[in-house]
Amino acid sequence: SSKNPVGKIRTYGKYGLIDQVDYLQLRKSGYKIILGASCALKVTKDGIVLPKKPIHELLNHINSYRKLVAKSSKKMSIVTTANDLPIANKSTLSIILSIEGVYFIQNNEDIKLIDTLYDLGVRVIGPFWNMQNALGGGGKNIQGLTPLGKKLIKYLNKKNIIIDGSHASPATLRDIINISKKPIIVSHTLSKTINNHYRNIEDDHIKMVCKKNGLIGICFIKDFAGGNSINYVINHIKYLAKIGSMNNIAIGSDFGAMSASDLIKGYETASSINKLRTALLKNGFGNNDIEKIMYNNALTFFKNNLPN
Repeated sequence: SSKNPVGKIRTYGKYGLIDQVDYLQLRKSGYKIILGASCALKVTKDGIVLPKKPIHELLNHINSYRKLVAKSSKKMSIVTTANDLPIANKSTLSIILSIEGVYFIQNNEDIKLIDTLYDLGVRVIGPFWNMQNALGGGGKNIQGLTPLGKKLIKYLNKKNIIIDGSHASPATLRDIINISKKPIIVSHTLSKTINNHYRNIEDDHIKMVCKKNGLIGICFIKDFAGGNSINYVINHIKYLAKIGSMNNIAIGSDFGAMSASDLIKGYETASSINKLRTALLKNGFGNNDIEKIMYNNALTFFKNNLPN
């Protein structure tokens, strides 16, 4: 989570994030819409820790995006409604603001802070990172949603904020899908059946997300994929399409959030994305399905689920 999230990522340069994502790479490579994620975590010599005031950290991140867009001479825009999406077909790079981990919510009163985030343009919220919080279990935790977590899911539905189930524990993700009255996304993950990594999702999760017309984002993290080749990722895509649906698969690379050494070889920067087209063709995917994965599924989902 850089202080300059769409420009050159330099905050955590020693972790290999430098130049993974920047405006020129995104535009030259044909990106039209991206999720601009904010995560209130700090990388320290002792590992990843929560700041003392997570909401302040999140607001700083969101403000960075807004400043960047304001200075872009209309080359970038923040998407807040479905009507904003056609802009993405023009020369601008469109950003949907998202959050990973709402660790500032500790009680019922804190849920009202969602209103402020909505007013600032946030349209996607993932309640969890890998750690447990007052809302439920994250990552390897076995806990599902707490009563407070269930209230938050219902409130996000009410506010027309899209819920991201990434980083939630299996039980929590199941609760989120069941309680939400609207489709959800799992923005960056892979199949747990293909590779038993705790951040991957189970077959029933895949089926449930697809049945409710949700979206599953394919990431390029080699530990999730189970190997250091794009063919491992493609095996996951094939399985997700088999268990779920080709209409619910999108790209959730995690560029700019993981060290280059954590990513699939040859897919360490945003500019590498179009190599996926070639790899999919070589693996028997037709042009229509490739366009679905690369862009059309995500566009359809956000047209259907962002506020009007």
